[in-house]
Order: sequence, then structure tokens, then C-alpha cells
Amino acid sequence: MAVKVIQSSYNPHPTQAECHKHPARFRVLCNGRRWGKTLWLAHEARQLLIDSLASIPKKMVPRVWITSPTFPLVEEDWRVAIQEFGPAILDRNVAKMRLLVSLGQSKPGMEHTKGRWGEIEYKSAERGDDGLRGAGLVGVLMDEAARTRKEAWELGLRPALSDYRGRAVFVSTPFGMNWFKDLYDLGQSGHPDWKSWRFASNTNPYFPADEWQKIKESAADATFRQEYLAEFVEGEGAVFHGLDRVKEVDLTQYDPSLRWIIGADLAKTTDFTVLYVMNDYGEPGEILRFKDISWN
Repeated sequence: MAVKVIQSSYNPHPTQAECHKHPARFRVLCNGRRWGKTLWLAHEARQLLIDSLASIPKKMVPRVWITSPTFPLVEEDWRVAIQEFGPAILDRNVAKMRLLVSLGQSKPGMEHTKGRWGEIEYKSAERGDDGLRGAGLVGVLMDEAARTRKEAWELGLRPALSDYRGRAVFVSTPFGMNWFKDLYDLGQSGHPDWKSWRFASNTNPYFPADEWQKIKESAADATFRQEYLAEFVEGEGAVFHGLDRVKEVDLTQYDPSLRWIIGADLAKTTDFTVLYVMNDYGEPGEILRFKDISWN
């Protein structure tokens, strides 16, 4: 296959460039809306392919996946990639949302990229880890990771990076205090493999200043903090609020002279079924939680 050397016109703004350049194996980007993450993801995916060429067998075609929590977001990421890569696209499979892209670089020291190509595939994580197993990847990029189920990463994508010690990027606007917040905290902990950033929407120099002010004046405080300041706001996207104020209690021994009430919160596979037993005084007698139990 004849492969051309493609010169990209992509010019990342300062915070985008900072995240591109960092060498951490696992990077977490917590960004406000309109920061430019979709464009960033497309070019980072190709760069991960290029970076992998120095450490994989010469005849191997490196693979990178970009995942999104819903199929409409997958389509948006795909559309941006088609626009950005243009002549660098050697082949495309629309049905499988897969691109074969040129990796050749004309810069000094990049002679090993000549004639090489790589594969970028766009995947939906709507079903957790289902459909995200089996591949050997040099990179994974999770778009809107905060709105993606944790098992998509832990059970599907993380094992796919093991063969080639692949890298991963988690890019998202926050969505409450969920597992994405845990990854962000890990990136702030000084762990040598992890790095995280938090950028408000207006760190993108192309975000209109007047629009920022209008949104700030009209949006609800929690919405503005989460969606534009990229802050982790307690309770946003969560069913229960005030969990930081929950206290541990001791279970009460069963007394047959009292009336006991059982409450049930049913789930099947993703969440836990919880049974809560208490007496007329509101004292807990038993708390049971379990999952993956058949309805039959």
C-alpha cells in the first residue's frame, strides 16, 4: 500500500497542547463544554498510533479505539475525524466506524514512520464492557468517560492495553462524584503513571467572552460549575444527595415483640439489589446487598 506523508493543519490551543505533550501513560482531562475535546481526541488518537511504532513489530498495524457512552456521540467523533484527517485516510469502513490512516512523518528522527499506517475504530460503550473485549490495542480514548459505565474500562478496555503496554486517555465534563472523579484524583496524587487536568470552557481562547458572561448570568449555579467550570459537583447525576453526611449505625437485635418492615431496592446486573430491615422505631435490623441474581 502506497502511503503519503501528510502535513496536518491542526494547531492546538495552549491547554490542548499541554495535554498532548505529557508523557503519562494514563491521562485524565476534566474539561468544560466547548473546550475542544472532540478535535483533541481525533489528533491524539493518530499521535498514539505514531508513538507506538517505535515499540511494536514493524509489520504490525497498530490499533486505537475511541469510545463514547452513546452512539450519537460516536457518530459525532467519527464525523470530526473524517473532516480532520482528509487525505490521511487510506480506507474507511462506515459500517464498523473504522479508519485506516497514514502515519508517515517528515520530521527529523521520524524515518521509522515512513510507509506505516494505523487503525482508529470508534466504539459505543452503551452496554458497558459488552462489545469492548478481545482486541489488542496500543491506545484507548474514552470520550465523556464520566457518563460511561466503569466496567467498560475495567472489564473491557483496560485488559486490551496489556499486550503492548498501551496508553489511555479519559476526556469528559464531570458528572457528579463518580468513578471519573476517582481517576482525576489519582492523576493529582503524584502516581508516576497518571496525570490529570481540569480546564474551564473559557481556557479555550476561541470561546466568546460575551457568551461566557451570558451563560454565567443565566445558568443554575450547579450547572455552570459542572458544565463550564468543570467542577465536580456533589449530587449532579446522582440519585441520592448528601451522602457525605451518612453515618454508620449498629444493627439492632431482632425482637419478635416489635413489628419489622422490609424495604427492597431491586436491580439485576449493573447495580446492587438492597434489602433493608427496620423496626417501628426506625432501628435497622439487617442490610443485605447482592447482584447478578436471576429474576426466576
